[in-house]
Amino acid sequence: MLNLSRSTACVAALIVAAALAAPAAAAVSSPQGPARTVSIDRDAYADDTSAVAALQSAIDAGGDVVVNGTFVVPFGQSLFVGRYGNDVAIRASKDGATLVGGTRTLSQIAPVRMTVSGIAISASQASYIYVGQTSGSTVRDCVMTGLQRLAGAGTVGLFVDRVPAAAAPVDVVVEDNLIDAGDAQWTMTAMNNAVVVNGVVAELQATIRGNRIQAAQTAGIFVNDSAGDYAIEKNHVSLQGQRDRGPFLWSLGIWGRSASRAMASFTVTNNDVDVMNSVAAIGYGNFLVDAAQPPNVLVANNRVRIVSGVLSVLLLHGNVDGSTWRHNVITGSAPNAVALIPAGFGIAESNLFQQNAIEIALLDAQAHPMFPPVPESHVYFGVGANDNLARGCRDLSVVDLGVGNTIR
Repeated sequence: MLNLSRSTACVAALIVAAALAAPAAAAVSSPQGPARTVSIDRDAYADDTSAVAALQSAIDAGGDVVVNGTFVVPFGQSLFVGRYGNDVAIRASKDGATLVGGTRTLSQIAPVRMTVSGIAISASQASYIYVGQTSGSTVRDCVMTGLQRLAGAGTVGLFVDRVPAAAAPVDVVVEDNLIDAGDAQWTMTAMNNAVVVNGVVAELQATIRGNRIQAAQTAGIFVNDSAGDYAIEKNHVSLQGQRDRGPFLWSLGIWGRSASRAMASFTVTNNDVDVMNSVAAIGYGNFLVDAAQPPNVLVANNRVRIVSGVLSVLLLHGNVDGSTWRHNVITGSAPNAVALIPAGFGIAESNLFQQNAIEIALLDAQAHPMFPPVPESHVYFGVGANDNLARGCRDLSVVDLGVGNTIR
């Protein structure tokens, strides 16, 4: 039996830990400011330092902040959101606004509501936007390009990280953005990710929709060990893994994983996913031994193209019950189109694979240091994959090592 739980736990930790944590600014106690609108124009200031200071003051005061022109944030610094506990909406003027540089260019550090819209962000060192605490965040219609890297550190374009428990569900919306993960070559301690949600304790209500995600090498959209509901829809994800990374090859298009806390739902619908040298284009793994309520996992109506896939196009592994994978269109080349792989303790039962259009060239199973090769087939059910149903599999090759599965 393959045991991916340990290896994926290590890799997941590396993916999310590789983005170096910038020092957080301490929250400052101050009364809630009145709602207001203020415009900050770069040309009104003599130099970059005074312009960035004025923008930081406006963000601190809260309200509606209209930004005009190009603001250069020094490397090693960030524009902090929430220092005085004020909600803020940061938006571009009709003539446009650009934030250049910074470590985490925009960094939300307190449970306030933040909206960022229409802003161009470029040349960030670790993350374009970082959300460490929030009572609601919306990032919409932004263009994020040119992600840089600190020495020995990884990158995450948009990083929602370890948001603590809250009294009510917290909404996060990431919509209609261009997120370029940068072109730096990744290493074992410096991975390259576009959107990561990691270790969130709050009941997040997250929508990631309509984004164009490109140049990611290790993760396009990765939800790791986080509570809440996740709707990932109508995104275009382009990812190219690197075969010369050898034992560290681990590239994932859209991925969800639970290890110490359960998601309520993980739905991936109507996305275009184009990947090369990837372990999986779309997948979910659950390593909770005793999940009181299995998450609602739905993967449907996605269009997936994979070139030189390493393991499978659609991958479900661990202790997963009752998920549905239907009406996905799969083309390209990989050892497997669909793989259900229980890992370690895992028993995967009552999962439904229904009417997926599969047209891939099967590649020889590949040796890989992180897991043994899976026999090449269009549909692969491993040991412990029991009582599952796969429909629409006529004329496809099947390897079934489980018990009580129906494949037709």
